[in-house]
Amino acid sequence: MLKKLVIVAAAVVVGLGIIRFTKVGRECGGLAELWWSKSGDWAKNSISPETRIEQLEMEIGKINRDIRAAINKRADLKADYVMLKDEVDVLKAKQEQRKKDLLVLADLLEQGSNQVVFQGYTYVAKTAQQKLDGLKSAFETGEQSLKAKSNLLAAREERLVLAERQILKIQQKQTELTQLVDQMKTQLANIRMKQMENNTADFDESQVSKCVTLQQDLKRMLLKEEALAEEKARFLGTPVTVPVRDESSIADSIKAARAAVAGDSTKTTVVDGNKPAGIK
Repeated sequence: MLKKLVIVAAAVVVGLGIIRFTKVGRECGGLAELWWSKSGDWAKNSISPETRIEQLEMEIGKINRDIRAAINKRADLKADYVMLKDEVDVLKAKQEQRKKDLLVLADLLEQGSNQVVFQGYTYVAKTAQQKLDGLKSAFETGEQSLKAKSNLLAAREERLVLAERQILKIQQKQTELTQLVDQMKTQLANIRMKQMENNTADFDESQVSKCVTLQQDLKRMLLKEEALAEEKARFLGTPVTVPVRDESSIADSIKAARAAVAGDSTKTTVVDGNKPAGIK
């Protein structure tokens, strides 16, 4: 087949030279150009179905590279997920301890003693109050951080699931294409056998064309899936603000600490006696 194409190309080059430098050639130039334009279509249509099938098998084999790339990407996502999950677990444990410390110190201060023994140390009441306020601020900051990291962890877990679905989808498409190639091989073998029995038998290449179209659609789909995975890789954290501690009474600190544990600390900060902060 390649030898035939070379011969045809050489003949065309010689013919174009004659056409360019002779009067007859100039008069027939339009017809020659038309013939040249049609020769490309002839070469394309002269490719055998066997060659088309081999081409498709080669393209299907290249899908393995996409699968390996997707697996490598998911491994990165999984490593990031595990690291973040460890951070969330540690922060959860720390918040539980802060919660217990807040309640214990609040109970001790509520007894009204001038001295408080907390975690093996003795504090005067005012110092213990400051300690309670510090624990409250740390607890609230920790809750905001925990919420942000938990949301990010959920997003990374979702990306892991989507990545797995993508890999399975690619593998499924590869299997379907491989099965389609096997069917076409069988179909083509039967056609060739019939052609040997009857030279007038015609071959229908519609199935081969369908398979080539399927391969192109699959290639675009894989590129789109990869681009979609990269676009979902951007996340933003939630900014954390540390509340400024105001001077308040021991009773106010106790109420604020208990409210923080209950999840409603913003309503218990007292300014100017009994008025909540922000209310005039």
